[in-house]
Amino acid sequence: MSSQQTAARRRVESALAGDLELRELSVEEGVVFNAEIAAAIQEKLAESNYGKLLAERGITTVALNEEGEIVEHPP
Repeated sequence: MSSQQTAARRRVESALAGDLELRELSVEEGVVFNAEIAAAIQEKLAESNYGKLLAERGITTVALNEEGEIVEHPP
């Protein structure tokens, strides 16, 4: 069982690296692949500061403050 899990994990990691075609993954491996991608996206979103990025581009943004009020953030 553990060798199968290790082999499956290696296949998923290979697909994540772009070395294995997604169509070659089993259904279960595909689920793990998708979960890994979703987690990576969430991590990047959490550490990104889009307000700062948009301000640097000259774009005004709006956000809710702690009181639930809309606050404008000019560049």
